[in-house]
Amino acid sequence: MAHHSGGKRPATRKRIVSALLCCLLLAGPTAAAADAPAPEAEKTLSALESLLENEAPPVLPGDIEELPSQPPLDEPEVSPSPSPGPEEPEEPEEPEEVVYTVTFQMGRFGTRVRRVKEGEFVKDVPKIPDMPAAETLGWYDAAGKKAEPEKAAVTADTIYTARWGRQVEEFLQTDSHDAYIKGFTNGTFRPYKNVTRSEAAQLFYNLLRSPSSQPGRFPDVSTDAWYAQAAGEMNTLGILQGDSNGNFAGGRSITRAEFVKLAVGCDTLEEEASCPFTDVPADAWFAPYVATAYSKGWINGLPDGTFHPNDAIVRGEAVVILNKLLGRQPDGDIQEKTTVKNFYDVFPEDWMYPHIIEASTSHEFTKTDSGEVWGAYEEDLSTPESGWIYDENGTRYYVDAATRKFLRGVHFIDNVKHVLDNTTGAAYTGFLDEGTWRRYYKDGVIQEDISNLGVVSGPYFLKVYKPSNYLIVYAQEYSGGPYNVPVKAIRVSCGYGTPTGTYYTPTRYRWLQMIGNTWAQWCTQIQGNYLFHSVPNWTHNNFDLEVGEYNHLGETRSAGCIRMNCREAKWVYDNCQLGTEVHISSWETGGPLQKPAGLWIPDWHTWDPTDPTAYWKCQEIGCH
Repeated sequence: MAHHSGGKRPATRKRIVSALLCCLLLAGPTAAAADAPAPEAEKTLSALESLLENEAPPVLPGDIEELPSQPPLDEPEVSPSPSPGPEEPEEPEEPEEVVYTVTFQMGRFGTRVRRVKEGEFVKDVPKIPDMPAAETLGWYDAAGKKAEPEKAAVTADTIYTARWGRQVEEFLQTDSHDAYIKGFTNGTFRPYKNVTRSEAAQLFYNLLRSPSSQPGRFPDVSTDAWYAQAAGEMNTLGILQGDSNGNFAGGRSITRAEFVKLAVGCDTLEEEASCPFTDVPADAWFAPYVATAYSKGWINGLPDGTFHPNDAIVRGEAVVILNKLLGRQPDGDIQEKTTVKNFYDVFPEDWMYPHIIEASTSHEFTKTDSGEVWGAYEEDLSTPESGWIYDENGTRYYVDAATRKFLRGVHFIDNVKHVLDNTTGAAYTGFLDEGTWRRYYKDGVIQEDISNLGVVSGPYFLKVYKPSNYLIVYAQEYSGGPYNVPVKAIRVSCGYGTPTGTYYTPTRYRWLQMIGNTWAQWCTQIQGNYLFHSVPNWTHNNFDLEVGEYNHLGETRSAGCIRMNCREAKWVYDNCQLGTEVHISSWETGGPLQKPAGLWIPDWHTWDPTDPTAYWKCQEIGCH
């Protein structure tokens, strides 16, 4: 073996030795000789050690013939490029298989789902079940077009819907014009009452030509429910379905769109019908039903071009749609017929009046080119008495025996002014303008005290009419507005020395000692030594009332303060925040509320009957 001299030799040897050492370490001992090195291994280790000591190594078995010369220091080492070998061809990736869902919706018969590879066809399209009293029309795509699913290559998730068609003349009773809707036992029809799902089912059920003998069942409808037969029948006929849980939800109000869908379910959906309503999107589930109903002339929508599909439908609206569906047209002189079915809350001038009478009065008829002419009809000769009646919500109405209708507008009943709704006749509850004031009515009657009705809140304004010895509490109609809402009037006793002008309450006291060592309760300071407070007690004891002064409440009696009974003093104390504006008028004698009457008590009644902390005594002896 040839040797090269030079300063690089030790370093070169070290690299070679390191490489060989690594090979030996990687090779490792066999499992049988793990504890003692083999003789050949000992020789190899000795050779490696001599290399580390810069000695010429012995020839190792299988060693290289010659060490390569080292390049100059200023030239970088160049690793020889490996010779390119033949490239292995890459295996082509298999395309991912795409599978789509095809859904077949069959109404009350449920849903079927098929999984189909992209580009393939549905091989097992479900058969559309027969629907009672209906013709099977076929499958329709999401755009409402008739489709043949088995001939359409699947390229996306797809939904097909089964459709059935009917002829309303064959499905519903249109030959005779019997009454199909009734009013309520109190003589009302309630044309603006929402229709529930159970009521809608019953309406259509009443009109069926041939009800089936095996109605369906809903888990939330008991067999003895008044609408059980109707709901089950409408389900069997595929007109009414349950919710996602299968429940009928009979008590829920039915929407205008849902009711129209029921009507169209009694006839045939029109594929090409267009919808003019701005609030009915083309892709809405109810769009084809609304479009069909409009095309057939069953609905007109609202004057502003909308339909309000999600609003609850009311009884009067439902009757109008049903009459048009049935081809029933009211007699042209129906408003002049005085013995037709009478409802206290349905008036001849109402737009829905003719249709309600048409639907609720059994009659013979003749079809003409201009509509329908009645013949004999079932007369209503009832004679109600004048008086108040109430609906299920406690709202009251006044029946007028002369007209057999509810009174509407402003009327004096038993010498009391009443305001009754101009449309329904319901006794009015709410605020109304009375000149410059906003007055509150409850059950049609103006209220003199609204402090405890929950319809007003502070801040308040107190105006004292000093010459008349009473005050009125006012509230604002809206925050920051004028104090134009009279809340309550309070009977008071002023004094000749009571100051006049405008003040703002600075503080208050639960009890306070007055002139002559008397004591008063619930005191609210007006200014200086002048306060609102209860009629004084002789001592700091609310069962030691100055009875004589109490019986003179409402007269000018005080030394300058403004007295009132305990109930009213406490109301001011509790409800009028500090800083409340008080105006004491020196000349005005009254406002929109009248001065309340006073209360007289005997000498032995040494406590205020309005004192909430002493009233128990009145209850104990039964005096108030």
